[in-house]
Amino acid sequence: MAFEIYYRKGRILLMLRALKRALALAPDSARLAAQLVRFRRLLDERQAQLSEPVRAVLAEAAPALFGDLSAQQLADRTVAQQPESLEHVLQGARMMFFLDKSRDAEAVKLVSDLAAFPSCTWQTCRDVLTAMLDGELGPAGEAAAAAFRAACAVRFPYCAVLGGALPRAEPTAENNGPLTAKQAGSEHK
Repeated sequence: MAFEIYYRKGRILLMLRALKRALALAPDSARLAAQLVRFRRLLDERQAQLSEPVRAVLAEAAPALFGDLSAQQLADRTVAQQPESLEHVLQGARMMFFLDKSRDAEAVKLVSDLAAFPSCTWQTCRDVLTAMLDGELGPAGEAAAAAFRAACAVRFPYCAVLGGALPRAEPTAENNGPLTAKQAGSEHK
């Protein structure tokens, strides 16, 4: 969360500190991987604008964060290191589209095959669907959202968020539902 605040404010050294702390706490975090990609791209874009002392600090600290990898290589590494984790693949796909808008179809293809993620949760699928609907995976994501929701409804049939809510039966005494006044009167006769 600290990284997000400093990213919005453009505070490079505070972003660096937040990333170093996050790396010490949870080095395998999917969100951290996405933040590293965003930080790397920001550094590439603003390198010429940075003061000499800031560049010196970054030159010393950057190899520990991402070595000599580019932002695109970091995004690809996120997907390659955790291909069975939908959360990691989603972050990698988001960053793939963030870095190169022409790769939207590839990004959607990575996250849309639920069979490749047997241990994914409905919460992660909700995050994927939200990313698709919000345009975080580009036009291809928006186009694939309905098909993904349908696949999620099959996988999680009782999850209303993913379109899998089953129709409810009318409440009766047989299914332990509340009785209406009319039903209650007919049972006592």
